[in-house]
Amino acid sequence: MTRASLPSLTQGYIKHGAWNKADVWLVSILGVQLAVKDYAARSWPVRWSGALQLSREARAYERLGG
Repeated sequence: MTRASLPSLTQGYIKHGAWNKADVWLVSILGVQLAVKDYAARSWPVRWSGALQLSREARAYERLGG
């Protein structure tokens, strides 16, 4: 999945984020539904902060999946 293919795969929004929150998209790939958090429409400080938050969230999911 690439940023360019995101609109064609999107089935809709789960949540429109506030100015400092991610938009959350419902995406379907090969019959599997995923939630995609997207900070692209935000200012660079929010995108930078969002990247840190998503990294921390990914580590937490890795630990839970263990």
